[in-house]
Amino acid sequence: MKNLNISAPILCILPALALIPVLNGVIADVHGGGLHVLYNFFFAALHPSLDPVVIQSAWRGLQTTIATALLAWIISMFLGLLLALLSSKVFWQSLGTGNWEASIIRRLLAIPRSVHELIWGLLLLQVFGINPWVAILAISIPYSSLVARVLGDQLDSLDIKTHIAITQVGGKTLSTITTSLLPPMIPIINSYGGYRLECALRGATILGIFGMGGIGTELYLTLQSLEFREMWTSLWMLGAVMVSLESFLIWWQKSSSTSHKTQQQFCISIGMMLILFLISILWLEALDVHLISSMNLNPLTPPNFNEVKKAIFELPWINLISNTLLMTLLAAGIAIGTPTLGLLLFPTKLGTSIQSLVWAFLRLIPPPLSALLLLLCTSPSLSVAALALGLH
Repeated sequence: MKNLNISAPILCILPALALIPVLNGVIADVHGGGLHVLYNFFFAALHPSLDPVVIQSAWRGLQTTIATALLAWIISMFLGLLLALLSSKVFWQSLGTGNWEASIIRRLLAIPRSVHELIWGLLLLQVFGINPWVAILAISIPYSSLVARVLGDQLDSLDIKTHIAITQVGGKTLSTITTSLLPPMIPIINSYGGYRLECALRGATILGIFGMGGIGTELYLTLQSLEFREMWTSLWMLGAVMVSLESFLIWWQKSSSTSHKTQQQFCISIGMMLILFLISILWLEALDVHLISSMNLNPLTPPNFNEVKKAIFELPWINLISNTLLMTLLAAGIAIGTPTLGLLLFPTKLGTSIQSLVWAFLRLIPPPLSALLLLLCTSPSLSVAALALGLH
C-alpha cells in the first residue's frame, strides 16, 4: 500500500483550520449592542476629519512616532549585528575555541526577545517614569535579540570553506569574516532589516496607545472620546507612511542586482543609518522630546520571600500559560493559513488586488484597537484576542 502524501497546497492551508474554533467562539457571543458604534467607525474612514488643528496634532504625533521608531531601529540593528556575530559558532571557531560561548550567548538572548516590547515599555515605565527613552529601549531590547537570532542562524548556515581557507593561511578573524562571510549576508541583512523597521514603526505606535507619546496616543485619545473621524485622520496618515516605507524598501532591495552593487548598497545603508541616528535625535529635540534630559530613576523594590511565595501559589500558572500558548497557536494559524487560503480561493488578478488592500487595511489597525472593535459586538474571550492578533 502506497504512503498517503499530502499535496503542498493542502499543507499551506491547514493552519487556516484555526479559523473554525476562533470564529465559532466569536460568533457564539455576538450581540448587536455596539453595531451603531462599529458602523460609525467604518463610515468615518470615508470621511476623516480635515480640521487643520486635527491634522497638525496628528502630524506632530506621527513625527514623534517615526523619529522614535527610527532611533530604536538603528540601535537594535547595530546591537543585533554585533550580537549575531558573538552568538555565531563561526566566530568562535575562528578564534580557535569551541561552540559553548555561542550557545551560552544564544540562551541569554532568548530572555529579552521572549518579552514583548509593550511589556518592556510598562516595566521600564515603572523604573524611569515618563521618558522618551522608555519607548526607544522597549523596542531596542527585544529587537536586538531578534536580529541577533535570525542573522546568527543565517551566518552559521553559510558555506564557510572560503572562510576556513583564508583563516588557515593566516588571515585575521575580523578581516576574514568581513571578506568571506559578509557579502552573502548583505541581502539577508537588507531584507530583514527593512522588515524590522516596519515592525519598529508599528511597535512605536502601540507603545503610544499605552501613553508613551506619538501617534498612538492620538489614536487612544480619539478612541476614548469616540471621535472616529479624527482617529481616521491619524490612521490614514500612518497608513501613507507605511505604504511609502514599504515601497521604498521594495525598490531598495530590487535595485541591488549584482554582488558589487549589493556591497556598495550595504555601505550606503550603514552611512544612512548613522546620519538618520543624528537626524532622529535632532528631530525629537525639535518636537520638544528631550533625550538628553536626565531620567528620574525610580528603583523597584524587590518582593520579599513571602510575596514571591504567595504569587507563585495563588496565580493560576497552568491556566495562564496554556491560554497564552493556545492563543498564540490560533493566531499563528490564522496569520499563516488565511492569506494562502484567500489566494487559492480567489487566484485572479482582481482577487489578489482586493486581498492586498484588505491585508494592508488590517495591518494598519493595531491589535489592541482591533480587539476593542470586536468587543463592541461580542464578549471578551480567547477567540477575540486570537482573531485580532492573527488578522494583524
